[in-house]
Amino acid sequence: PDVDSQMEAVIWMSEAVRLGHEVAEVQFYEKAMGFMLRSDQTTNSPPLALRHPELVADFKITARLGLARALEKGHPEAFLAKSRAVLEGLIYKKDPVLAYAWARVAEQEAASNHVLLRDLDRWKQQAARYLDQEQIAEAEQLAPELKVP
Repeated sequence: PDVDSQMEAVIWMSEAVRLGHEVAEVQFYEKAMGFMLRSDQTTNSPPLALRHPELVADFKITARLGLARALEKGHPEAFLAKSRAVLEGLIYKKDPVLAYAWARVAEQEAASNHVLLRDLDRWKQQAARYLDQEQIAEAEQLAPELKVP
């Protein structure tokens, strides 16, 4: 009862990112954000972000670190996570054109590596909702430039 399971989960995931765990690097943004923004259903306590607002800055730093490392390693899932993060605007400036471009990089990398990406179409469509045809063409041109060699 004295253990805050949400806090412990974020602490452990943060440490895993710092230690270079590849899955944690890719998934930290999505998973930790869930703990930061979701109420604890077992204790009915408010989300971590409300109980421990000081964690928000740490979350942003760790999420950026994890995604940067995962992108360097070329994980298709990381490109999709970056797309989502750019579209949501929580740890990066919101930019639907850039989000669409990152989703296209994810799509191309997944195809090259024979990987199926869960929610790829959903995030591409989410970004496209904010774009006209000219902006989609701009994102398509930008995508090849984003991929780290």
